[in-house]
Amino acid sequence: DTMKFPKKLFGVFPTRNLMPDHPITGELDSVFNVPQSRHAGIADDLMLTKSDEGIINLLAYNEDSGYTIFESADRRFIGHLGHPEYNSQRLVEEYRRDVKLGRTDVGAPINFDVDNPRNVWRANRMVFFTQWIRFVYNRVSFSDGGTLL
Repeated sequence: DTMKFPKKLFGVFPTRNLMPDHPITGELDSVFNVPQSRHAGIADDLMLTKSDEGIINLLAYNEDSGYTIFESADRRFIGHLGHPEYNSQRLVEEYRRDVKLGRTDVGAPINFDVDNPRNVWRANRMVFFTQWIRFVYNRVSFSDGGTLL
């Protein structure tokens, strides 16, 4: 179940690593920045209920953006609701596009200066994707539980 936000969640949000011993989030900083650009999300109470039921594991959280990274309990599915793949110019372009279109449900990006764009998430983006690829490789290549990387 998704919920629509009254205003676009837009900007760069400091996100707390909830599982520092996880194979994917374990190498991320305790708090890392995540770009967000979305009109909907999943309610925190639903995520907590599913976690309590043992259906999902919650990996990262921010008070404004919610549970940003999570996985199925069997670790076959991982979800990332942010945009770590974005470069700083992408946020500038989206903001200018939305202003040009006269969107009233979009404000300036939070924690991000469109006149002086700085990428403060690049290092953790690289760590996230590297760890994810390593995790998938190990799961596929060593399904008997052993690991190479």
